[in-house]
Amino acid sequence: MLYPNTAGDFIALHPEEIIRYFSSKEHQNLRQSCRLINSLFDELLQQGGKEAQELADAFPLFCQLHGLIAEHLCKEDKILFPYALEFLSKIRELKVRPGKLMVGLLKGPLESMQQEHADMLALLLELRAGMKNYCFGEDCSEKMRLLCTELFTLEQSMRWHFYHQENVLYPKLRKEENELLTP
Repeated sequence: MLYPNTAGDFIALHPEEIIRYFSSKEHQNLRQSCRLINSLFDELLQQGGKEAQELADAFPLFCQLHGLIAEHLCKEDKILFPYALEFLSKIRELKVRPGKLMVGLLKGPLESMQQEHADMLALLLELRAGMKNYCFGEDCSEKMRLLCTELFTLEQSMRWHFYHQENVLYPKLRKEENELLTP
């Protein structure tokens, strides 16, 4: 199955399909991107010189971001997504609907994920500032250009990821939860 690239395409998918897409493709791409960026930072820092000095303050920010991304994706893969899939599956299996809940069971986990998104976006902005808006001039090395390109791509990928979760997946999960739990 080919997966969509636009919000409009995601709107037509069931939450289960969106979750499978994020777990299989998006999370793998984000992890791979972080590994490449880490490797580029390492190479440039080991070379020493002007570029290494310019990266000295940005690298700890990236390390912090990389850790947050890894932890966040793990929570989605091992906690949130399996929980949402199991919850939706179990509710659909019920012949009699339970009474309406005062507070949805997905509310807390989704709010927690949104807060983590906000924290990572703030760190991405700090990293961008520390990396001179990803512009080191024409005299920078090819590795530095590649690092800046990869950091920009990671930032855009994270924004895309968060946007689709918060504006498509999470509302779909909340809607489905509300419909399934309303007698």
